[in-house]
Amino acid sequence: MVRVLAALSGAPYGFTAHAWDIYVPENRRLVPARIAGADLVVTCTAYNQSVLVSLASRPADAAKVVLCHHGLELDLYEPGSARQAGLIVGGASLVEKKGLVHLVAACARLRDRGLQFSCVLIGEGPQRGTWKRRSVGWA
Repeated sequence: MVRVLAALSGAPYGFTAHAWDIYVPENRRLVPARIAGADLVVTCTAYNQSVLVSLASRPADAAKVVLCHHGLELDLYEPGSARQAGLIVGGASLVEKKGLVHLVAACARLRDRGLQFSCVLIGEGPQRGTWKRRSVGWA
C-alpha cells in the first residue's frame, strides 16, 4: 500500500526487509520490484543484505540496500516507569541520509490536524545544530 501511495504522490519511501520478505518463496519473487520502487531498503544482518543485493535487478537498486543492526546498549539507559501518551521518539545519527526531515514533515501534518503530541529526536551528528535551531525546547 505504501508503495502505491508513494508512486501516486511522488513521495520517497523505504522499507525494512525481514526473513519473511526474503526467504518465503511467494514473497521473495516480489523483492526485486520492491527494491526497484523504493528509495531505501533496510535489513538487519549482513547475510540478508547480501541476499537482497543479489536479488536487485540493477546495480543502482543494489546500492539502496543498507544494513542496520537492531538493538540498544541497555546499560546506557534507565527505563522509565510510565509511558507518555502522544510521544514520538526518533533515535538516529543526525545526518541527512537518516531522513529525519520526513519525520519532522509528518509531525507538521499531525500538528496541522490539531493532534496533541511531542516529538523527541535523540542523536548526535553534523545536523544537530540544524535541528536544534528548528525546534522548541531542544535538550
